[in-house]
Amino acid sequence: MPINRIINLSYPSSNIHENKWNTYINRVNNQYINHSSMSHNINQSHYTSIPNIFPNLVSTLSSPFSSTSSLSQSKTSLGIEYTSDISHPFLTGESQTEQILNYILTNYKSHERPNENAHDPTIVSVFIHIIDISSSNVVQMEYTINCYLRQQWYDPRLSWDTNIQLNNNIKELLLNQQKNQLWLPDLFFRNGKSGFLHDMSQPNYLLRVKSNGQVLYSQKITMTLSCQMYLRKFPMDKQECTVNIGSYGYTIDQLKFIWHHDKPVTISNNLQLLEFESPHGAYTLVSKERIFFFFFPIAIYK
Repeated sequence: MPINRIINLSYPSSNIHENKWNTYINRVNNQYINHSSMSHNINQSHYTSIPNIFPNLVSTLSSPFSSTSSLSQSKTSLGIEYTSDISHPFLTGESQTEQILNYILTNYKSHERPNENAHDPTIVSVFIHIIDISSSNVVQMEYTINCYLRQQWYDPRLSWDTNIQLNNNIKELLLNQQKNQLWLPDLFFRNGKSGFLHDMSQPNYLLRVKSNGQVLYSQKITMTLSCQMYLRKFPMDKQECTVNIGSYGYTIDQLKFIWHHDKPVTISNNLQLLEFESPHGAYTLVSKERIFFFFFPIAIYK
């Protein structure tokens, strides 16, 4: 006899878990049938073993069934308290990836930066791979580059390697589809004039998270940057064009960008500039910007 005939069913209030609840009932029915086929006697052990097999089912048995009474004549009811915290893969039917995603994204707040309650700022390391320099304009004092912009930081809320209930064989996940659910740095180019993210066939970005919470965010960008050029020594001139990055909304006490410790700027081997040699380097300048207002009298003589 299916167990839902002797159970006071009480479905959860949330529709989200309704399918999971039905799965529970089906599993319990199958378990009951298997146990019943092993023994002709209906005794207390058949029912009290249910919570041991299914930890999320809590038995509220008011009194044991009588071994002499038939099941149809029994007046005793068996209540099962439903708990919404289902963590057993064989019951939920979730894949390993889905289990990890549910674990790291539940109660995740994308408007809060990592370690926001700590006193230290969130550190984001930046490294750029320059694919090519498509143009340099000495009249407009600007240059245009195609590059891969990569940012890396740690978000402990996205780690799952310390949870023994999850499959730690999965070391990293690709979270492109979950991009809008995650906190991302608000990096912008201080000396940028224009630019765009490549989207041929699909938006050219990558968002990868490792099991220890390390996040890699990569974008393919074309941008035009301003560069103050000095041409007095032309054609023996030397121009230094910078890529000036910073946070648009956070202060350096909250968010700090630094160049990656290992090869922060790399240039494609196919890049050629007929007019210039192309030495390269990177440095990090951390400074607080303050705005001062001065008032002073002006005397006008006629």
